[in-house]
Amino acid sequence: MLRNDSSQPIINIKAHRQKPLITTIKGEIMNVQDRRRLLGPANAKPIVFTKPSKHATTKKTYCSISNMYIKTGLIKNCNGSSYLELVLEDGSKFLLITSVYGPKPIRGSFVSKAAVSVHINSDTNEIATTGNILSNDFDVMFQNDEETLKDLSGYLKNCFDSTIQLEKYPKSGIDIFVNVVSSSNLQVSTPFFLKQSINGILSALIDANIEVSDLIGSGVSNNNCITTFIKNGQEIVGFWKMDDDEAEDYAASVAEVVEVCKQDYFANKKVLRQFLEQE
Repeated sequence: MLRNDSSQPIINIKAHRQKPLITTIKGEIMNVQDRRRLLGPANAKPIVFTKPSKHATTKKTYCSISNMYIKTGLIKNCNGSSYLELVLEDGSKFLLITSVYGPKPIRGSFVSKAAVSVHINSDTNEIATTGNILSNDFDVMFQNDEETLKDLSGYLKNCFDSTIQLEKYPKSGIDIFVNVVSSSNLQVSTPFFLKQSINGILSALIDANIEVSDLIGSGVSNNNCITTFIKNGQEIVGFWKMDDDEAEDYAASVAEVVEVCKQDYFANKKVLRQFLEQE
């Protein structure tokens, strides 16, 4: 504290240092905190979220092309599912539901790749010994042919064993279930059923995010023969013929049938590609 000759205090320096206040022109105390760290860039814009539509779904999972309709993700308690509806030339409908469970861990010894199993529901539609699938809407019930069911399941399993990247899912199981909902009182051939089953299984696998090496597809010839292709028709992974060909040149006959199936395969593949593009 400083004093003059009359021993009177002039200014209290200590008190002045304890209150370092900065005042504005109007005499109000100004906050000296630096607010620049709390502010965003000058050209920043607030985030605006659009309101979802009432009819909007989580993903676009349907395809309505030509006479085929495919929708995935209908079954919630499985990893992937597909619903396939096909309108035939006479206006009748063929309905197929496919579900995929897996990849899921399996017990037992370690395996280096996934094990695929295919199950066809024989309770919805009966398969007669003639090799045709008959809708249960018929008044007459046909006895199930377990051997035919086993052969059909084996055909589908072999086809997808060549397509699914099994080595990416070690010690895992992938269970596929195929259910024919209705065939509108129409007798459907086995090759036709296998072709549509492959379409349904492929769609369900994609819905389950299971990796496949190629876009598998099939073609049918004369409604009694099916050939399943991969690699744009360059490789055959399945062949099924209903009747025995007694032609003298059997190899040439099969070659002609395969070529017809390949043309049908390309047409079917085009539809599947459009479905994948819409997903």
